[in-house]
Amino acid sequence: RDTLAFDRAAELYALLVDLAPDPEGRRAWQVALGDALVNCGRGYEAAASYRAALAVTTGDEVIELERRAAAELIRAGYLEEASEMLRRLLPKVGVRPPGGHLQAIATLLTYRGLIALRGLRVRPRPEAEVPRDILERIDVLVSIAPPLTLISLPRGLALNMKAVWHALNAGEPKRAAVALALFGSTVTMNGTRTFDGAIRAVRLAKELAAPLGDAWTTARTELAEGIC
Repeated sequence: RDTLAFDRAAELYALLVDLAPDPEGRRAWQVALGDALVNCGRGYEAAASYRAALAVTTGDEVIELERRAAAELIRAGYLEEASEMLRRLLPKVGVRPPGGHLQAIATLLTYRGLIALRGLRVRPRPEAEVPRDILERIDVLVSIAPPLTLISLPRGLALNMKAVWHALNAGEPKRAAVALALFGSTVTMNGTRTFDGAIRAVRLAKELAAPLGDAWTTARTELAEGIC
């Protein structure tokens, strides 16, 4: 029933896109259409809607829409188109696009080593105190890495570790909690020898998430605990 409701919403948003009298109004409805399509599992169409909105989008929202479009293309299995978007998007947030498997494994091991050296401690900082470009970098990595892991494990895990590294250093609680949850989910793949470390990361994530009262962040930490 919920899926049918989202399908109906998508139909109505598509109609509003056609009826919008100006480019700005069309862009807003195009983004809303993309969100509705995501909710009913039509990822490729959602990505197309976000990309259509990019034609009349400027400023920071360009990165946001490219992030959403790339994530949906990956989830829908259109890796070639997603890779093309990532080659344009990632340099905008100061990240080198993932290369082949060997390069991705080298990146993964490098960041895994850096995290091992610094530890999982977080010095919480309000979002307003963290530079905008760093927040954008973390948001892009957190959005792209998990779905990419399902299709290209080394490249997804490499971006996962980059996300964790930058989020821990930034200290913004919501992003740090999600990053720690990602870290726990990732290292538990190594088996029982890393289980204690994975659980510790997830517990730290839940401690950071608890006072935030944010349902999405809490859900990410609960999911990570279930995976572990």
